[in-house]
Amino acid sequence: MIEPLVKVNLSDMVVKKLQDLIAYSKYKPGDKLPPAKDLAKLFGIAYTTLREGLKKLQALGLIELKQGAGIFLKKDFFDVFIINPAIEVLDKDILDDLVYARKIIEVENVRLAVKNAKKKDLETLKGLLNKMKENLNDMEEFIKYNIIFHLTLGKVSGNKVFYQIIAGITDLIREEEKAIFTKVPELTQSGYTQHKNIYTALKERNEDRAVEAMKTHIEKVEEMIAHYVIRTGRRRG
Repeated sequence: MIEPLVKVNLSDMVVKKLQDLIAYSKYKPGDKLPPAKDLAKLFGIAYTTLREGLKKLQALGLIELKQGAGIFLKKDFFDVFIINPAIEVLDKDILDDLVYARKIIEVENVRLAVKNAKKKDLETLKGLLNKMKENLNDMEEFIKYNIIFHLTLGKVSGNKVFYQIIAGITDLIREEEKAIFTKVPELTQSGYTQHKNIYTALKERNEDRAVEAMKTHIEKVEEMIAHYVIRTGRRRG
């Protein structure tokens, strides 16, 4: 079967190439990168295309473009590199990896949240749930409160490592959901119901139900990704 051609944004390709260069070279925070013209020659692209990619990396907080001085890695670039995985080109493989990671981390996290959630935590989660319900027709706001709900669960669990991992993938989750809900906006209602089920199980201190609700939620996300992939024509290579 012949796969459809996918239009590639050259500046996004530059971002990926520069990301790989940073990841696999011996550059340290604050280091100066090769001149833009040298990078353009290295990658075999036009100088203007390279500049577009550099501006995107600067916006993401990875590099700093100093007029007359050159291109420098930000001093906190490693934190940005880890915490902002959305700099990767969003594709089917990454979405699959994200779902797999969430199955491991968030299911165990909610198990702890059932045991450690305090009354004020449940009130916070309830408020976020209400905000999600109020914004079923506003994708940006719905996704925002969805993300905060999961981050709050990370804090409620009491496991700082779980929280840091969840915080570290929020940008990628946000991009994932934007891609999905843009194509299938009616799924916000289903998403709200899934989060309500998680909250109800937490409130009842029912560990088995909470775990099952989180598993169901992530499985539904997996289905949504399949729906998204079909509608956009994206497939594994």
